[in-house]
Amino acid sequence: MSNPMEAALAFAFVVVGLSHVLHGRRWASFFEPIFENEGGPFLIAMLTLPVGLLIVCTHNVWAWDLSVLLTVYGWCAVVKSSLYFLAPQVPFRVATKRIRTPRHFAYSGAVLFVWGLLMAYDAVG
Repeated sequence: MSNPMEAALAFAFVVVGLSHVLHGRRWASFFEPIFENEGGPFLIAMLTLPVGLLIVCTHNVWAWDLSVLLTVYGWCAVVKSSLYFLAPQVPFRVATKRIRTPRHFAYSGAVLFVWGLLMAYDAVG
């Protein structure tokens, strides 16, 4: 196993991704009040910044193998949450009603699910 955090997050990605696929309507319903609240981006950033920083600080691996998926996710989380903190109006422009649909959550969940499976394969391989 290359990294215990990689294995743990792989499992989390598989579960959350599958949840998005199976319950897209509920996820859309969950996020709707967050995007209706002017401070909503701060809540999302407060949840994603610590995870992203933890990954970047402990798993900043830029290698030509599947372990780079975790590093890329960590940096994406840091950049996204920093943007949400520093320019909270941006998510309201980006997250239009069209991409906050159950179908969008199902599609993004499928991507996260596959990402988690690839990370799990790397973690046990």
